[in-house]
Amino acid sequence: MSVVLKIMRPVSQFSEVKAEKIIVPAAAGDLTVLPDRAPTYLLLRNGQVKALDADNRVVKRFFVQGGVADIAQDVCSISSEVVHAYEEMTFDEAKSRFEKAQSDDIKNYYKMIIDEIVLSSK
Repeated sequence: MSVVLKIMRPVSQFSEVKAEKIIVPAAAGDLTVLPDRAPTYLLLRNGQVKALDADNRVVKRFFVQGGVADIAQDVCSISSEVVHAYEEMTFDEAKSRFEKAQSDDIKNYYKMIIDEIVLSSK
């Protein structure tokens, strides 16, 4: 069995992935979504949404700037105004966006991405 991850922006679907498990950055801490999970609605914090295979290997990751997760009937729908695919975001791009950011919320989001890229390169 698998779970479908749908990443949504306000006006369009960003991505759809099938995975054995999905980890979401819930406001109260990371939550793992498994097949047959009880319906849940969560607020999200800035962080990574990760789709994992049966061996717990990450097959797809996304950076989200907060948002909500609606989990029901083996579908985890994430809705966030700002989403980036992990593999498409570079350190230089995140740094440039951080420097151009007009608000602390946006700066904090890109700082989180910069920190994650630095940690994963070690």
